[in-house]
Amino acid sequence: MPERLSPTRVARLYYLHPALAGPLAAWPQHFKRAKALGFEAICLPPLFSHAEADPFLSNDHDQAAIGGPIDAAAAHLADECNKAGLRLVVDVVLDRIAAGHKQAKQVADHYRPLNRNGTCDPRAAASDGLVVSLNGDVEWFTRPWIERLSRLAKQGVSGFRLLGLGALPVAALKDIVRGVPEAQHLAWTPGLDWPQLEAMAGIGLSGVFASAPWWDGRAAWYVEEHERLRRIAPIIVPMEEPFGERVAARAATPDARAVAARHAARIAAATGNGWLMPMGFESLATRRVDARSVPDDLAASNVDVSDDIAALGKMSGPAAELRGPMINLTGAGAKVSVLGRVDAADTRDAEAGVAIVINTDLAQGRSIAGMAAQPVVGQLAARQSIATLAPADVLVVPLEPSKPVIRKDAGGDVLAAASSPRIVVENLSPSVAGGAFAATRIVGQPIVVEADVYTDGHDLLRAELLWRAADERAWREVPMALLGNDRWRASFTPLRIGRHEFAVEGWWDEFGSIRHAIEARHDAGVDVTADVGDARAYLQMLADRKVPCTASKFAEVSAMLAGAASEGAVKALLSTEMRTLVDTADPRAFKSRSAAVALEVERREAGFASWYELFPRSLTHDENRHGTFNDVIEALPRIRAMGFDVLYFPPIHPIGTTNRKGRNNTLDAKPGDLGSPYAIGSKEGGHDALHPALGTPQDFRRLVKQARAHGLELALDFAIQCSPDHPWLKDHPEWFKRRADGTIKYAENPPKKYQDIHNVDFYAPGAVPALWL
Repeated sequence: MPERLSPTRVARLYYLHPALAGPLAAWPQHFKRAKALGFEAICLPPLFSHAEADPFLSNDHDQAAIGGPIDAAAAHLADECNKAGLRLVVDVVLDRIAAGHKQAKQVADHYRPLNRNGTCDPRAAASDGLVVSLNGDVEWFTRPWIERLSRLAKQGVSGFRLLGLGALPVAALKDIVRGVPEAQHLAWTPGLDWPQLEAMAGIGLSGVFASAPWWDGRAAWYVEEHERLRRIAPIIVPMEEPFGERVAARAATPDARAVAARHAARIAAATGNGWLMPMGFESLATRRVDARSVPDDLAASNVDVSDDIAALGKMSGPAAELRGPMINLTGAGAKVSVLGRVDAADTRDAEAGVAIVINTDLAQGRSIAGMAAQPVVGQLAARQSIATLAPADVLVVPLEPSKPVIRKDAGGDVLAAASSPRIVVENLSPSVAGGAFAATRIVGQPIVVEADVYTDGHDLLRAELLWRAADERAWREVPMALLGNDRWRASFTPLRIGRHEFAVEGWWDEFGSIRHAIEARHDAGVDVTADVGDARAYLQMLADRKVPCTASKFAEVSAMLAGAASEGAVKALLSTEMRTLVDTADPRAFKSRSAAVALEVERREAGFASWYELFPRSLTHDENRHGTFNDVIEALPRIRAMGFDVLYFPPIHPIGTTNRKGRNNTLDAKPGDLGSPYAIGSKEGGHDALHPALGTPQDFRRLVKQARAHGLELALDFAIQCSPDHPWLKDHPEWFKRRADGTIKYAENPPKKYQDIHNVDFYAPGAVPALWL
């Protein structure tokens, strides 16, 4: 008898197509070749005699498709497989029979005509078959199948690929599987509803099949299916569907077919516990197997993937033994898919695993980084890093346990830890970049401040907003209100323009916690004697602190509480007056204050503005006369009438003559060309001078005054750049960066170059601090 399939190991199945294998006498050579490719079992279509066009529609379960009684045929084939060192698995279609089956009349009440859309093989005509309809008692159905499969098992058949499961109640399948315990039962599960898959767990199946032939290498459903299948039995992954579309048919050239086949084979080896390969896959057959198939369909090609198939066992490594979950480590849109597989139901308990890295692009390689480069699953991590993937590549990367980081300072100074802030104050607003830059607000408008203030435990907290102008020492204090979820809020209104700052302080509200406990228990009718005692002790502590103006008041309160009845004590402790008194002496236990947050308070006009841009030199009615500040003054009523708030000028400094730009930014300035106002600096001065053609400083001051009288403000471009004639180049050469040849680089914005402008170097050794100030 041939060796049985191990119940903990699923075989690597070579699916032999009789139509492609040729005469029965030629089959042993195919068996030997399958063994050489690393397969452990031969899988055959149903052995039973069948309808002419469809091997899946049996017409006599006592006769064999290869001729003779079924028992003799099964024994012969099992013996030939055994000689080649292989086991025999055969297909069994449970839910249908041929319309011409010899027992069709006896079971006519339990079968109905086979709908073409429901056939296992689409070649069958609607009138060729009958499909079973099981309701109520199923023993009439399961008993004959148990007898048939037991007979085949006695003849050496090691296992069965069970098809047609969609129409069967799981209870019927369970009876059949448990009725033939000496064989392996491999359920063909692609296409079954997930609830049906979940019901199959625990019925004794030896293997199930994944839907890899229909997977694009990315979609999450494959991982979800794997999770359901692994709970049933070890998973066999088909490289392509028997009698289905050929993987090689999707490509146009032999080399491209080989790439596609290797890709499918590697996915099968990496993602399951075993694999199934239909005959012809290794030789890149492109024609779907059907009733017209012949051995010549396997015509020799100068390209095949036999060597790749033989290497799958080594390539898959420990993946075939893993029974834990598969985890998707990348999204459906990733160019490279990464899956994790482990040896435990919970990744946290895993001691071994693999990462499967898949390049779903069959034509292009990929450079990879991040999770794909060095995957991590739970406490397991890849030791090797992956930089690139070839086109269609599938890698199986071993994962090993990683040690947690052990801090040398673990434990540390307990006293220091205990003295660190117990209350957290964070996420203050308004702020910019966590307080790195000042937020801006308008003077005279309320500023709402919020912060998260929280601590451990359930005791109550209080919080206070602190704010001040930058030139003030004392903080102003504003109580904050709890919004919920540890978020607190308060507001303040600045009355001055300029830099301000605010902070938030939180502390343990010990008296508030005592009051809350008294109120809650009192309202619930629970005795509060102990709580009132806690309140007396707390108030005595405050009295002992001898805070000015409070000692006598606390003495009076203590005396009153000592002689008061329970109701009177509760009323006094919950009063507003008591809360106010305690606040004056509250030591603010575990007080914690945030860092100060900067706030820039601007004038009202900073909150709105419509800007009108003009070149003062262009504001003239005579093209031969340079515009002046006085010309701008004349235009102010017209500009204001259009609704503008701000008059916006380019630089108004002297303009250099060296490399002066002509009209339209040309390099050859003509006589009378004024140059760019951004080429600042000439013999008349630099950034501290006005262009003499615009007017005098007195003219400019008059412009500012007249603009304000019309409700306008002035804005200037502040361009810190110099023409070659700027006084700074002579007076402060250390403010500029020189090239190796001693020249100063022109400003440029490639492909543009500004020969009339040099930039200062704020970080030149001689520029700090003089240029900054």
